[in-house]
Amino acid sequence: MSLQFTEYEYKFVGLYVTRLLRDRFDFAETSVAKITDSQLLLELRDILETQYQDGITAIPQAQLNEDDSFSGIFLDRVNSKLTKRFKFEINDDEISYSLVNPGDVGDFTEEGLDFAQKKASNCTKGIACGGSCISAKKTCRKNADAPTKKKISQVRTKVKGGSSSPQKTKSSGGSGGFPSDPSKLEVVKPLGGSTGAVLVRDPKTGKLFVRKTGDSPEHLRSEASADNAYRALGVNVPKQKLYETPDGPVKLAEYVEGKSMKEVIEKGTPAEKKKLLAELKKNYTADALLGNWDVVGQEKDNIILGKDGKVYRVDNGGALGYRAQGAKKTDEQWNKYPTELWSMRDKSVNPQAAEAFAGMKHKEIVQQIDAIAVKQKQLLAAVPPDVRETLKGRIEEMQRVAQISKTLEDDDWNDNYISTFTKHTVGIRTVGITGKLPKSLKGEGNDVILKDENGKEFDNLRGKNSTMKDFEEYVQKNGGNYEVASTWMDKQAGSSWSDGAQAYKYHLAEQRGGSKDNYYWSDGEESAKQAYKKYVKEAGGQSKYSETMAAYHAFNYELLTKTDFPNKNSDGTITLVRTENKAVMDMYGHKVGDTDIIMKRGVAESTSLVQAISVYGNELTVQKVPPHRVVGVYFHERHPGKGGSAFMGDYENEFVAILDKVPFKYTKTIDADDDDDAGLLKTLFSN
Repeated sequence: MSLQFTEYEYKFVGLYVTRLLRDRFDFAETSVAKITDSQLLLELRDILETQYQDGITAIPQAQLNEDDSFSGIFLDRVNSKLTKRFKFEINDDEISYSLVNPGDVGDFTEEGLDFAQKKASNCTKGIACGGSCISAKKTCRKNADAPTKKKISQVRTKVKGGSSSPQKTKSSGGSGGFPSDPSKLEVVKPLGGSTGAVLVRDPKTGKLFVRKTGDSPEHLRSEASADNAYRALGVNVPKQKLYETPDGPVKLAEYVEGKSMKEVIEKGTPAEKKKLLAELKKNYTADALLGNWDVVGQEKDNIILGKDGKVYRVDNGGALGYRAQGAKKTDEQWNKYPTELWSMRDKSVNPQAAEAFAGMKHKEIVQQIDAIAVKQKQLLAAVPPDVRETLKGRIEEMQRVAQISKTLEDDDWNDNYISTFTKHTVGIRTVGITGKLPKSLKGEGNDVILKDENGKEFDNLRGKNSTMKDFEEYVQKNGGNYEVASTWMDKQAGSSWSDGAQAYKYHLAEQRGGSKDNYYWSDGEESAKQAYKKYVKEAGGQSKYSETMAAYHAFNYELLTKTDFPNKNSDGTITLVRTENKAVMDMYGHKVGDTDIIMKRGVAESTSLVQAISVYGNELTVQKVPPHRVVGVYFHERHPGKGGSAFMGDYENEFVAILDKVPFKYTKTIDADDDDDAGLLKTLFSN
C-alpha cells in the first residue's frame, strides 16, 4: 500500500526535497509573512524546544499565518542516515508537531551505523514530546506555559513589525558588512578543522571571511555562543554572524589578518612577544570560565596578533560544552566548578596553555575574577539558557575562590599556597565530597561524641562507607599521597611536638609570611627543619607532601564551613579552648581575667572543641579561630574505613589550629577533678 499524504503534507515534503536541490519554492496561499530572518528562526526554535527536547537542526520553512498562528517545518538530523522532518503549528495556547516521514523513523535501526554525532537523548524511533517519547505516527500537542506564551507574542510582533516584513537579522558581532547569503561567496582556500572552515571572499566587497559548517550544528552554535561570551567579557574575538539555513547553521567570521602566536614566538620582535603574552594572560580567567581548553591551539594558531595591534582569540569551538574537535564534554568536564583556573596552567594536563600562561600569580587571577563579576549580567544575556545556568554557577564558584583567596592573603599566606589550597577546595567540591559531608553534628551538653540528625556518630566521616575513602581517592588522583596525611595524624596523636608534628609546623610556617621567629619551637627551628626534610623525602618529594597537606587542609575547611557543630559561631569562627602552662603565663605577665591577649605560640597548636584537656598545664584560654586556621579535626577517622578518631581519641576532642596573632581570653585555672569545671565550657560559651 502506498504512503498517503494530505495536500498540506505534500507541500512540505516537496519543500524539503526542493530545498535539498537548492531550488526555491514559495508558499503564498495561507501565509501572511514568510520568516527567513535568522534571529527570528532561532527564537522559533527556542519556542519549539520547550517541548521538542531532542534538539532542532534547522527550520527550513516558517510563516506567520492569517490567523496569527505560526506553521512550518523543522528538522532533527539524528545522524547521517536519518533526518526527522516535522510539520509544526504554534498558536497562543498550544504547540503541536508531527512527523512528515514517520515511516523512515519507525523502520529506523541503529545496527551498523555511525552514531558519532547522535544526541544521547534522541528519541530515535518516535517523537520527543515534552519529557516523554511517543509513537512516530502521533501528534505531540502541549500547552504553552506563561513565559512561552509571552515569547510567542514577542516573535509575532517582530514578524509583523508594522508591515509584512520581518526585522533585520541580528548578530552578536554586529551584522554590518556581512553578506545576506553565506553560500554566495567565493572560496579562496580551505582552512581545515572539525567545522570545515574555509576562507571565502565576498565578490561584492572583496571582504574576507572564515566560513564554517561542520557535521555538528550544536557544536557550531556553541562556538558562536563562546564568541558572544568572550565579546561580552571585553575579550577580542573576530566579529561573527550565525546563519540558520535549510542545511543547518553556517557561521561567518571576519578574517583577522596578522601573525599567529607560533609565528610571533618564532619570528616576532621582542615587543610583539611581550605584547601578545601580556594581552593573552590579561584574559586568562575568561578562558577558564568558558572552559576553553584549546584557547592556544595545538599549533599555537588560535591566538592572532592582528595588524591592528590587537590580540584575538579565534576558533573557540573548544569552549563551553564542546571540545575542539566537536565531541561533547562530559558532565565531569563541563559543570559549575571552574577547575580550569588551575588545570589550564598545569603542563601535565594542558602543555600548550600552561606554556602560554606560565608565571601568572594567583593574585592576578583573583583580580580578573573581580572584573568578570562586574560583567556577569551582560555575559549571561549573551548566551543561550542552557549555557547560562552553568556559567552562572561557575562565576559564583569563582567568586567564592576570590573571597577565600583574599581572606588568606590578608592573613599572610603566600600566593602559591593560596592557589593550591583554593584549587583543592574546588576540586573536593567537583568530585562530590563536599556534598556528602554532614549538615549537622550535635552533642548533649559537653559530650565530645557528636551525632547527625539520625543519631549516627559523626555521620559518614567514619566507618565502612566513610567519606574519607572518597577523600583518599581524590588525594591519590590529584598529585598527593594520603599516607602523608595519615602519618601526620598518627604523629600528632602521639605528641604535638613529635618529629612528624614538627615537620608539618615547619611546612606551615613556610607557607606564611613573616619570620619563623614569630613562632615557638619546642626543640628549636633547626630541629623542625630537619624533620621537615625527612618527611618530605619519605613522602616522595616536596610536591607530594605539599599537595597532600594542602588538600587535607582544604578538606577540613570544606567540612568546617559546611557542617554545623557545637561552638561554631554565626560569623563562621570556631570557639576553641586550650590549656597553657602557668610558668609561661607568668613569664609573659598574663593574669586570669585578661582579654585580647596575643602571645607567641607554636605554628599548629592542639586545642579542644568541647571539653578542656590538660596536657602541659591547667591555665584555660578561650579563642575564636577562623576556619582556615584549623588544619586538623577529630571528627573523621585517620585510616579510611577503619573508624576511630583522627588523633589520640575522641576524649581529647582535638582541633589543631594556627593560633598566631589570634587573641584569647585567660579564663581561669581549671581543676580536672572539680565537677564544676566539667560544665565550665557551656557557661563560657554562653557569655
